[in-house]
Amino acid sequence: MPTFLNSLFDPALNVATEITYQTSTSYLGRIFNARFYDEGGSRWFVNEPGVFNKVISAAFTADTPESTIDKTLVRVAESFKNGLMLWDVEPSLNSTMLKESLSAHGWVKSGEVRSMVLDLHALKVPAKTPSELTIELVESEEAFKEHIDIMSTGFGFPEPMARYLSNLNYGQTFLHDPNVYYYVGRVQGEPVTISLVLLCEGIAGIYNVATIPQARHQGFGTAITVVALQQALDLGYRIAAIQASEMGAPIYRALGFQDHFMFDSYALVKEGSAQ
Repeated sequence: MPTFLNSLFDPALNVATEITYQTSTSYLGRIFNARFYDEGGSRWFVNEPGVFNKVISAAFTADTPESTIDKTLVRVAESFKNGLMLWDVEPSLNSTMLKESLSAHGWVKSGEVRSMVLDLHALKVPAKTPSELTIELVESEEAFKEHIDIMSTGFGFPEPMARYLSNLNYGQTFLHDPNVYYYVGRVQGEPVTISLVLLCEGIAGIYNVATIPQARHQGFGTAITVVALQQALDLGYRIAAIQASEMGAPIYRALGFQDHFMFDSYALVKEGSAQ
């Protein structure tokens, strides 16, 4: 049985949220069938040609020598030939030394990722939900493929990335993980929206909330997010976390989520990649 976090004031929440996000990033790398690196406790994945590369975590502390940070950044850069390497740096890792090292090695701050948290006992379920939407737990290879296709369309992946994902054969690889529940929402049988809940570190992380462009602004994303949150609550979880875009943050606040902290997003562009 997992040890549940039961309060937004639990001092373990920050670390739990960071680790859950790292775990979700690792899952994403697996979905992209990426090549993983783990060197000195720092982890990242590479998927070429230029499809999707991202740092998962780094084993740096306040006592980590600058030379060790520099060595890790060199290895990350050497591991891919072109495209972007992305890194959402968590608050516990952020330091003046890391920022200076990232800048010296060509990384550029590209934005921020907002992390939000919710006490599931305070979930504000909308009074009205779209009656035309049916939501199902993904339990088949076909439905999982639909989940991935909606992810590509909903997040606006570039065509090469979307095409790459559409050509992967996942089989049942992701269907039997007891810590992840995938959802697909349909209108008249056609998939239009998705979400997933990742159970990790005593909290429930909500990810992959996406709706195809032509089905937005109808409450579908909210409805499928609520289903994922209720699933976590039914399993005994008390705290949920989500990383929100500027478009999504007001929707999550309406459900009861509170701002928690920000990840600093960095990107390293290799020569020959698209700008």
